[in-house]
Amino acid sequence: MAKIPVEDYLSKLIGLEQSVGAHTAYEVLEPFYFRTRDAINIQKAAKKIAEFIGLNNFRFIVAVAKQKENVGGHIELQNDGTDVFIEISEQSLMFSQAVLATLAHELTHKYLHVHRISCGIGKEYERENEVLTDISAVYLGLGKLMLNGCECQRESKERTSQGVQTNTQTLRSGYLTREQFAFVYRLVCGMRKIPASTYLGGLSLEARSALSQCASRYKNFFSTDFHNPDEILEIKHSLEDEIAPINRHLTNLEIQLLHVKKILESHVDAFLKTSQKRLTEMRADTFGQIDGDIHNPSLRYLLTVKCDCDVEALMSEVNKLNKGAELYVDCLLNLAKVVRRYEGKIPELPSAPEIHKSNGDARRKSFLARIWSRTNR
Repeated sequence: MAKIPVEDYLSKLIGLEQSVGAHTAYEVLEPFYFRTRDAINIQKAAKKIAEFIGLNNFRFIVAVAKQKENVGGHIELQNDGTDVFIEISEQSLMFSQAVLATLAHELTHKYLHVHRISCGIGKEYERENEVLTDISAVYLGLGKLMLNGCECQRESKERTSQGVQTNTQTLRSGYLTREQFAFVYRLVCGMRKIPASTYLGGLSLEARSALSQCASRYKNFFSTDFHNPDEILEIKHSLEDEIAPINRHLTNLEIQLLHVKKILESHVDAFLKTSQKRLTEMRADTFGQIDGDIHNPSLRYLLTVKCDCDVEALMSEVNKLNKGAELYVDCLLNLAKVVRRYEGKIPELPSAPEIHKSNGDARRKSFLARIWSRTNR
């Protein structure tokens, strides 16, 4: 399984929640049966999906037409009227799940167009906008359709002169893999507190398997702790516990620097200022979005997960800064000894204060163990 770009997906979901979260009815559309070879049935399927995501004011006209290679469908977005034209590929008709996934994707395009949500305009943003559309489809409650229909496979047997030959037909829809859809779907269900009995119903065996693997590999992102309003504070305190020793080292470094500043000012002073600035940026970048009360529980959940990811990403940098500060202190102490021994003009430096790393309470130790286990695997 390829690594899932968690940060990108979280950012897109946070953007959606901030844009339309307060106006979205949080439900999951159950997969439904229809005849793919019946044009009226396809129209009804499109209408049902459109109504589910709130596009009741439009009439969607679906046609089957040949599409470009690896393209499952197309929707006309430039028409200002209420009639919207959709095309789906002939190949998708082999699988009803693929038709539903294609319709869900194309209708989500219209939803984003109506709400003026995009990653940018231009060819350079095409891929990002398609990924956003897949994620938005799951966000709007179409996750089951996308999970079931993103990868479809059918086997048929044919008798030949050499015996029975098995033929396999495979069709992929959307721009995310099933594993990636599973992560987004599970995250959306987690933020909305949708129980397993609900989010597992109506899924294919393959979709269930993808969810199971995702839950095992990325279980730290689906913890119910993220719904706790105090969880962000716990994450913040954990980062503060890691930063505290560095601040003590930097204070010690500043004391030593006063004695040898003329010797190494261009190196040590620059490191000191850059490190202090970076620590300030860490706090601001990680917790800048949580100033004040967050009344939207789903947004708070996503922001808490985001903070969790940010802190994890900072652990390596925190460690490097800590080691850098320790190294500079050691270098300056040794340098001062050497200079004092040969010149005898520098007064004795104060001894460096002993640095004790805080272990924190049990809750924080548990949290840090969780972070480091993800960082080091």
